[in-house]
Formats: sequence, C-alpha cells, structure tokens
Amino acid sequence: MHIIPHSSFEIFGRFVIRNSLLLIFAPSMNISLNWLKEFITIDQSPTELAETLTNLGLAVDGYQSYESIPGGLSGVVVGKIIECIKHPNADRLHLTKVDIGTGTLLQIVCGAPNVASGQSVLVATTGSILHTSKGEKLEIKKGKIRGEVSEGMICAGDELSLSDDHSGIIILPDHLAVGTPASDVYPVYKDTIFEVDLTPNRSDATSHMGVAKDLAAYYAIHSPGHTGFKKSVEPEIIPQNIDHTISVLVEDSIGCPRYSGISISGVTIKESPDALKAKLKAIGVRPINNVVDITNYILHTYGQPLHAFDMDHMENDPSTKPVIRVKRLPSGTKFVTLDGIERSLHQDDLMICNSTSTPICIAGVFGGLHSGISDQTQNIFLESAHFNASSIRRTSMRHVLRTDAATRFEKGTDPNVTVKALKVATAMIKELAGGHISSDIVDAYSNEVNPASISILFNTVRSVIGQDINDDHIINILNALEMQPSKPSDGSVIVKVPTNKADVKREIDVIEEILRIHGFNNVPMPSKMEVSFVNSSEASIKQQLIEETSALLCNLGFNEMMGLSLMESRVLTASGYTSDRLVYINNTSNVHLDVMRPDILRSGLSTLQYNQNRQQTDLKLFEFGKSYHTKQEDQWPFEEKDYLSMYVSGSIAEHHWQLKETKQGFFYLKGILVQLLEKWGITEFAFKEIQDADFEFVHQVEVKSNAVLQFGKLADSLTKSFDLRTDVYFARVDWNYVWTLQKNKKSEKITVPGKYPGVRRDLAILVDKSVSWDLISSVLKDIKIPDLKSFDLFDIFEDKDRIGKDKKSLAISIIFENPSQTLKESDLEKSMGIIQAKLSEKTGAIQR
Repeated sequence: MHIIPHSSFEIFGRFVIRNSLLLIFAPSMNISLNWLKEFITIDQSPTELAETLTNLGLAVDGYQSYESIPGGLSGVVVGKIIECIKHPNADRLHLTKVDIGTGTLLQIVCGAPNVASGQSVLVATTGSILHTSKGEKLEIKKGKIRGEVSEGMICAGDELSLSDDHSGIIILPDHLAVGTPASDVYPVYKDTIFEVDLTPNRSDATSHMGVAKDLAAYYAIHSPGHTGFKKSVEPEIIPQNIDHTISVLVEDSIGCPRYSGISISGVTIKESPDALKAKLKAIGVRPINNVVDITNYILHTYGQPLHAFDMDHMENDPSTKPVIRVKRLPSGTKFVTLDGIERSLHQDDLMICNSTSTPICIAGVFGGLHSGISDQTQNIFLESAHFNASSIRRTSMRHVLRTDAATRFEKGTDPNVTVKALKVATAMIKELAGGHISSDIVDAYSNEVNPASISILFNTVRSVIGQDINDDHIINILNALEMQPSKPSDGSVIVKVPTNKADVKREIDVIEEILRIHGFNNVPMPSKMEVSFVNSSEASIKQQLIEETSALLCNLGFNEMMGLSLMESRVLTASGYTSDRLVYINNTSNVHLDVMRPDILRSGLSTLQYNQNRQQTDLKLFEFGKSYHTKQEDQWPFEEKDYLSMYVSGSIAEHHWQLKETKQGFFYLKGILVQLLEKWGITEFAFKEIQDADFEFVHQVEVKSNAVLQFGKLADSLTKSFDLRTDVYFARVDWNYVWTLQKNKKSEKITVPGKYPGVRRDLAILVDKSVSWDLISSVLKDIKIPDLKSFDLFDIFEDKDRIGKDKKSLAISIIFENPSQTLKESDLEKSMGIIQAKLSEKTGAIQR
C-alpha cells in the first residue's frame, strides 16, 4: 500500500487527549486505473497520477496493486505427473516425478488423496510464494519430507486462492502443455486502485467518468497535445414491442425532478461474466447477479444510481398493469426493505409506490423486499432517476441506510445523465441477460434543469488566486472544464456550469474550479513573508489563558476532552431537564442528536460513561466548552455561556500492590481549584456551601459575592442515570467571569522579600459543627493586625466522647511577619489574644 501524505485533515472524536489526537478522514472512494483508461489516455505512473489527483482536489490517501488472484499465480506452472508411487516412509503420502518443461523431472512429495500418474496439474516451483484462500502466504522451498526430497508443490484450489476446496489437487485438461504459466490457464485481472477522499462538495467526482473529466481538463492545460476525454456513443435503444409500458406519475416533482425508466422482458438472471465481476471486485463491490452487477457498473461509471424492479411483483394484484407513483406516504406507514427489516416511514420520506400507493422502494436509498430482483425474475423495470439531494440525505440518515446510491444522490447527481445511463445499462442487460426491450423510455421531466449562467470577472479571478493569470489562460481552463465561456466583454465572461457540478453556483465557486485546474502548486509563494509574533488582541490573550490553564491541569494528571455540543433530548429529559429549556435543532446528519447541550455537565457525564464502558474508571478530565439554553426575559430567545468543567472519578494514582488505593474526592478537587485560582491571580475569594439538585453536596467560590465556580460530589441519582459505577466529583468554572477578573486585574507589583523571618503560631479552637470554615476565615480576614500575613486550616477533629456531641476542633496555622524588624514574643502574644477574642465573639470559639 502506497501512502500519500495529506496537507489537511479533519479531527473528530468523543474525547481527545492533548498531543494524542485521533484522526478520522472523510469517506473514501476506490478508483480503478483500468476504468479511468476507458475514458482517457494516462501515461503517468501511479505515483504521478496520485499527485495529480490530489492537486485536483481529489486527495489520494494511497494506492495499491490489485490482482483478482492474489499473487498473480507467479511461479506456478502446468506440470505432468510422470510417476506416482507410495512414499516409502509414510502411508498417506505419495512420491511423484513431475515434468514442468525444463528438461528435468522434479521429485515432489504430495499428500492429496486424488493424485495419480498421468495427470496434468498445477505445480508451485521452488521460490514461489502462494496466497491461500485464508489469506496466508506460503513460500515454497526445497526440502525433505519424511526423508524424501521435495522440489515443489502440487496445488489444491485453496492453496492458490482459486477456491476454498482442499479435498484434493486441481486436475487440468490433458491438452495443456507442460510449463504453461498458470496465469494463462486462470487469467489474472490486474489493476491499480486509488483510495480517494471525496469531499462533500465534489458531486461531479463520484464516478470514474467524473474523475476522468477532471484529469482531461488538467491534461488539456498542462500537457498540450493530449488526446483528451474519449466520448462514448449512446447505444440505440429500439423496443421490440411496448407490451410492458409502465405509467409513471411523479406526485412530488420537488423531491423527484426527473424520473426515467424502461421495461425489459424475458431476461435470465445468472452470474455475471468474469470480466465484469473482476472489475467490480477490484474496487470492493461484491458481485451478485448480472442485472444487479450492471446497475453497480453504471453507478461507478457514470455516478448515476439505477434500480431494477421485478415487474411481476410490483403490484398487489398480478393481473394489474404496473404503475409507478413517486410520492410521500403518511408517517408510520410500514415498509419491509431488501434486508428483511420492517421500517416505520417518516412523512418526509420520498417513496416509489405502485398503482395503489403501496410502497415498493425508498426512493434513492433502498429497495423493497418483495419487488427486488431474484433468480426467478424474468421481467424487469429499470429505474434511472434524479432525486432531491437534501431529501435523500435526511431519509438515509433517518433510517441509517448509507447505501452507495444514497451517497451519490445526497451529493447531487446530474439530472441530464439519467437517460444516457439507462440506455447503456439496457444494452448491457440485453447482452448479458438476454430478453428484449418491451417499452419506450419513460421520461418524466417537467422542469428541465439547464446549465447555470454565471458572470466571471477576470480581475476577480486574479485577485482571489493571487497571481497575474492572463485572460486567454482563464478562457482555456473554462473550455477544458466544458463551461462554454462566452466571448469576453468588459473584462468579464459568462460561463455555463455543467449540470453535474451541483455545488458550483457562484462566481467564487467557478474561481475555485479554475484554481484546481491551474494548480494550487503553481501559485508562487511570495519571496518575503512578514509575520507578527506579538499579538496583544483580547482574543489572543484569552486563548493564552486557556493554554496556560490547560497546561497546568495536564501537569496535574488531567486529560482534556472535547465533547459534542449536541446531545439526545431523551437523555436530558431522563436526567431532569424540561423540554422548554432545551434548544432543539433539525439535525439531518444524526436525528438522535437533536438538541444543543444545555449544560456542560451532562455531556461530560456521557463521556465518562463512554470511557467506563471501556474499563476506564480512573478518570481526571477537563473541558473548555459552551452551554446553550432558551431564555424568556430577552428578545433573543437563546443564550450560550463559556465554562471550564472538571471531572474526577476513581483513584488518584495507578493501582499498585504496595500502595493503598486512594479514592479521589472533595478535598482533592478543592486543592486543584485553589491552585487554579492562584494561577489566575484570584486571591480574595470565599467558600460558601450552597444547594444544587445535581449535587449531593456542593460549595461555591465567590469573589465580591459573585460566583466564580461550584464544585462538589454529584448526586447518585444523576450519576446512576448515566450508568456510572463510581462517585463523580465535578467542578464548573464560569470562564467568562474568570476572564472578566483577568481583564480588570491591576498590574502586579513586584515586592522585595522581607529581610526578617516570619513566625508561625498554631491555634486550636473548639466550635459547634454548624460553624463553617468560611465564617472563621472571614473573621480572620477582618482583623486589623498589620503583622498578620496568612492563615490556613490544617486539621479537623471530631469525637463526641472527648470533645462533646455536635462539636469539632479546628487547628489553624497563622503566619506573622514584619518587614522592618524581628517580631517580639510580647507582640505575638498580643496579636494571638486579639484573634482569640474575635473568634470567640463572632463564632463562640473556645481555645483548647
């Protein structure tokens, strides 16, 4: 596999660790080199072609050689068994002499029960590498088996990936000459397959013909004299009779702008020829039968999905003449699809129905069980339609049916290729399945889609591309793209955009097409680039604060996660949210994620659930994100807020037999938050115990009576609603308020460390259990003692027998320091007396 480096990519994922990102690229498409050569002459090597496709905006992830028989039967030849005797040292083995045309007979030990003298067989010679049907590789070496020399191997079907049969060796017809390469007996289809990342806007490149046209345009500009795109002639379709003409009634022309079809009678459903099967297998498509394989061939050739109906099973009453009705059905209508699953239809699902409006196919997505092609099918109706892209995408995602047809329709197919694709398919079916055409082509096309006319200013093209491209070069590119540029006038030209380019609707879109063919790599880099590394904008400073905070948390053992901003409403309502507070969205990509997350907590719990389900229980996660909810008091009905959230669950450190398992808890999280507050320069704050239904117990940090953050242990009822098996401690930081404090923070002054040592005094007091540390802290802060530098709580003791019921003992460390002198014992005693008196007055504290 040859890997092509990419210059850009997208990042997705439920939870991402910093510096260890999971990369998931766009859906890929397999492109066959042989298939491309049917439309265009290609002289480039696979590596050069991969680079050209990538420069055209068709990013090639890599390419690989393909062989219909793995290994290509290299080293395997036809041999003739001249002699076959019983192995002298093994009852189940035979000793053979085999002629492979080299003039010397090979001695080969063979264990097959059907080996015999005179047979023509396939012989793997010494040094060859066999690829088995199980995916194994076997290197053939000269050696001894039970004491007898063996100079090769007589092969069974599974040893060459020709079949799964290992019951005996393959016996060939006698007329084959010895020494004939096995690849002459079993032709090997060889190809080079390119894996192309197809972006959503490239509706024109969903087929080999579309890719070939892109290459033809590129070669026309960069390889003058190239033969160009090979246009094929549409086959002439003449009906033998019109006995099976089907009426088509398009009742929803917006959902189905064009519907074409034709009837073919007397077909024989059977296996496709090897050539067609090999071509489909090369790009990863499983052959089914001749008719279905032809529809897949057309899909990958022209990008036009086809669908074949069994005409004899379209109607409820077999005697009724078949009718096609394209319409929408009431919500809840039941329909069984080809996979045997009964589905409940949505009112917006576009359906193909019969004369009685009974559904027989989900339009553009998936066929019905009872009208599909089977081995007994004799009469078919072949559909070639153009459906509304957004309608097909919504239906496909709603029913989780990501078929090849749906992926083409949702990008936007070419409405003007339906009949051509139908004609080519009809001619192929006649050739490979027999039968005769039994109707004219039905073509319901009420509002014809014509190429869009767009005016292009040459100066705008040059300005956007950033290069002085002359007018003639632009005109040549437009001609190569089949955009039929008009005669230039007043520095502009009018182009007609081909209908296969559904995304090209504006001048800027056409300029992008011009740039693709001109070549991104042909736009020169300026000789001098000026970059300012100093960015003092508010946004950059705010981002710097985020980066510094993230770095600190990562150093403390946390991992950063990136949660989705979308959630399932059912999860939220089950955990206590009312629907009137949720911001609902119309999510066509995933109908289950139908609301914006109203708080950062519940999306985080979903991530914890995701990880716990994968045996990751010791978690320390943080996230910077937004919450969204409705509000009533303002003209604008929605509100979003920025938060930093932190989640702690499980053990602090990795499990070790020598260490006692330590669970993370309230005080661990509190310590982390204190470090963050110091990091943000927030020194004047108070802890306050509050009530919150999401928490079992929760504290709030306030600055000047304004809440900065809340933290505590989440309520069991909440965590259990997410099937979490461990306690969860959670912190929610109002990031907008933190940023406001940062902006308003005065410049810090650098102070010289004191010359004289500080003195620590410890104070033990006895208070009621109801007295909080916040109250004691506020009392100490209000005491006007110049030498009091800091204080901290370092121990709590409770024992009803020793200190009394509903009492607790607090141990407080107090630091005194004077910048101009060493403190005297008398001064310290005086200060401690003031502190004890104030605490006694305000809190009822008694010194122990």
